[in-house]
Amino acid sequence: MKHEHAANLRSYQRALRHRNALLRAEARSDDSQTLAAWTAQVAEFGELVDAGRREYFERIGGSLGDCVTALDVGLPVDFAYARGWEGGRLEEALEKDIGRDIQTKVTNSGPQRADILVRCADEPASATLSRGQGKLVATAMRLAQAQDLMGAGKPSLFLIDDVGAELDQAHSHDLYALLTSLDCQIVATSAHLATTSMLQSDGVTFHVKHGRFELAP
Repeated sequence: MKHEHAANLRSYQRALRHRNALLRAEARSDDSQTLAAWTAQVAEFGELVDAGRREYFERIGGSLGDCVTALDVGLPVDFAYARGWEGGRLEEALEKDIGRDIQTKVTNSGPQRADILVRCADEPASATLSRGQGKLVATAMRLAQAQDLMGAGKPSLFLIDDVGAELDQAHSHDLYALLTSLDCQIVATSAHLATTSMLQSDGVTFHVKHGRFELAP
């Protein structure tokens, strides 16, 4: 949605590749000045990438919480954005890490280390949620993104494969109801017609038999 973010990310990735290449190369007397130049660009564009990501994460935070609630995950879920370095500015973190970077031959701080942390009751979601609950949380994140795009006049397309294999009927109904409210395009498959019939829309249903599509009656 913001073209400058894509440009900043490309510039950051380019600077990071060059910096990592220098860190992997054999040390030469003329490398220090070149490394400093690429480090400055990593710091400059890394801060811009981080700012764009933080702004986006904060913007969809409300929708994300609403989607988790609507899908009835069953446990309180918290999301946090980890930017990929500790302390103040990225430039300071890179200066602090220079010894470790040279030893490991890779840049250890920056947006390439960023992540979205998902926790339930102060525990990592991966250690708390069931497979079905994890599917609901991941789906909620996609739905929150779709809601944000819809607000900018950019509808989404959802491709859903046999959601009933991991979600019970109640949660499948909640998911399809939320998808229908987004007014987006949905292509859903299921081994059970009752699952896809939950879609409250003017859609068309096809049966697949022996590799052939047939319009359902």
